Amino acid sequence: MKRMVFRIAALGLVMLLCTGAAAQTADDVSYTMDEKLIKQLSYGSGFQGTLTITADAVEGRESEAFSTITPLVFDVTYIKPGGDEAVSQESRLTLSLDGSDYQEGSAEFSLRDGAVYMRSSLLKDGWYLLDGDITDLLLDNIGVQDALPAASELTQAGGLMPGTLSFFTGIAYYLPGANTDSMTAATQDYLTKIDFWLEGYREGVQMTVLDDGTSGMEISYRIPAAAVKSQLKQMIVDLMNDEALLNNLTAVMPEEQAALYLDPELQPYYFYAVDELPVEDELTIHRVMSLLGETVELSVVMPLYDSVSGAATLTYTSTQGGEDMPYENALSLMSADGYLEVNFRTYETMNGTTVYQGTILREAAKENGVNPPVYWAVFDLSILIQTTKDLRGYETQYQTVRLSVAPAEVPAAQDASQYAVFTKTDLALDMKFASLAAKNSPTNTDITLTVSGDDMAQTVSIKLSGVTTGQWTPEAFEAAQAVSLAQMPPEELQSLLSQAVIKGGLLFLPYVNLPQIAADPAD
Repeated sequence: MKRMVFRIAALGLVMLLCTGAAAQTADDVSYTMDEKLIKQLSYGSGFQGTLTITADAVEGRESEAFSTITPLVFDVTYIKPGGDEAVSQESRLTLSLDGSDYQEGSAEFSLRDGAVYMRSSLLKDGWYLLDGDITDLLLDNIGVQDALPAASELTQAGGLMPGTLSFFTGIAYYLPGANTDSMTAATQDYLTKIDFWLEGYREGVQMTVLDDGTSGMEISYRIPAAAVKSQLKQMIVDLMNDEALLNNLTAVMPEEQAALYLDPELQPYYFYAVDELPVEDELTIHRVMSLLGETVELSVVMPLYDSVSGAATLTYTSTQGGEDMPYENALSLMSADGYLEVNFRTYETMNGTTVYQGTILREAAKENGVNPPVYWAVFDLSILIQTTKDLRGYETQYQTVRLSVAPAEVPAAQDASQYAVFTKTDLALDMKFASLAAKNSPTNTDITLTVSGDDMAQTVSIKLSGVTTGQWTPEAFEAAQAVSLAQMPPEELQSLLSQAVIKGGLLFLPYVNLPQIAADPAD
């Protein structure tokens, strides 16, 4: 367990220098089929397929349900066309209802320089910039928030440390295709150095008696913030002079990003950034071990700083379960934005499914002097990954994810009105990726997401099926000429959206059954 903590710390320091890393590995590195799909798309391969949406009414609630008469089927294309100094790189996604031409029912989206642009047959001609808080207004006009009330409630669990979350989200986007095995090997020396560095701050070792009556050892470490910063700077020096690790990092980054982040001349800049981190609290680690070297209990308290929300404290504890029970894990984060606590157990079933079960508690800071509702939920997450390979060398990877989130029981002594109200929601994600081993072999993809819930009158299923293809060049447009929806006069924006809703209603009316409006008893 301690090695895991060190490994996360070491890789975190490395990734701190690699925010813009892209997915690319050496020719002799093997990768899974989902990683292959991401690689092909990131290198410019196209994707063509269909997106199918169905909504089935729950038995007995047909009059309440938003359901499909026939499935909504969209033709889908995706491409990441190459860019140059004059034209920014972008990702382009198009949706076309039942193969109709653009005038019938289509939408095209472009992600360029972190901004989203859209044009659609439901809007006036031209491209529109989706900026500001326009997304909520669009969803409200479309009616998605009303159709999935339980799903919208789940967003109350977010909001802490937005800057850090954005950073790690960026890393998560690129990591699936990265050569993490070679990077882990290259950072082994850093893990060893952290081991020795940490021992210099050991407060002492003392014998203790464990719950089962056997003897054990308690080991504590206390590291001042100044010492943590000093070690960070030492690791930066080591990294900038580590040719092997720099080569590994360069292999997973675009050329321009490598020049931006891995230039040894940037060392003074990194030193300045570390020195300016407003972190003053100590890093503390407490570990209880059996005499056989098994970790019985681990506690880590770590000061953090978010570029948006400021200082925070992260606490992690792991306690060995009784008999054959899995470890009890608790992770909490406290900042000016509020408090988040996750308690969970994890274990693996006989068929290889990894299961996570626990609770989430979220207490947000006051807004305008009012305490937002407390979000408290129980969750059950299971993940199964299996791979098969036939005699032709055709490899197929199956991924199954199940997530169930429901309100936790509020103790009788507490005021239930202070807790967020939502209903149990179940998500089922089934993914299948298949291809031959050659890098240029097309990758077939089938992804199905099913959403259901105790308070939903319908079960919604979204399926994406398709295959990677050769490159093509989409029609170019000038981003500077796009109309910003957020800057449109309110009356003009509302008129535009109202017309889009009417056009969309007429377009989709033959495909769906709408909920019936109950008659007013007074009538």
